[in-house]
Amino acid sequence: SQIEILGVASEIHLRHKRQISRQQALEEIEGAVELARRIGFDDICVAPEDATRADPAFLGAMCEAAARAGATMILIPDTVGCLLPGRVAALVETVRASVPAAVKVAMHAHDDLGLAVANTLAAIEAGIDEIQVTLCGIGERAGNCALEEVVAALAAHPAHFGRSTTIDVRRVYAACRLLIETLALPMAHRVTW
Repeated sequence: SQIEILGVASEIHLRHKRQISRQQALEEIEGAVELARRIGFDDICVAPEDATRADPAFLGAMCEAAARAGATMILIPDTVGCLLPGRVAALVETVRASVPAAVKVAMHAHDDLGLAVANTLAAIEAGIDEIQVTLCGIGERAGNCALEEVVAALAAHPAHFGRSTTIDVRRVYAACRLLIETLALPMAHRVTW
């Protein structure tokens, strides 16, 4: 099983959330990955929190430190949902250029600007290895990237994305309805196929 370790990537989070230096953040991430390795984890994902607002050079240094310590995946979290689709490819490239080819790169998008699906699709176009999604986009604040919307986009444009999924699209609507009814949330606008 995979363990996910959060680091602190943006100046805002370094100064105001954690009150630590960049060097301390790098040391923390290396130490946490090394500890995870020592206690038996082979699949270690490092998520540099608030990566989309981080200085690209520091983000690259954090990813490099994590990989050097033994991370097998770097997750790009758009922690506050402020990423724009046009910036995704450069962000993915920054991470890819900082880690060995064997280290996978993943995306986790929040929907604060209504762009979680667009950003996730842009990450797929940029060659991301894995995405994190939630059914009906449920999640904190405005939510996360909606699984059903990504599945629909992949099904509608298989040649464009060059990716597929094993999700049975015929069952997605029923799953969405069940979730909405179970949680008693007014989310019908999310399920408009």
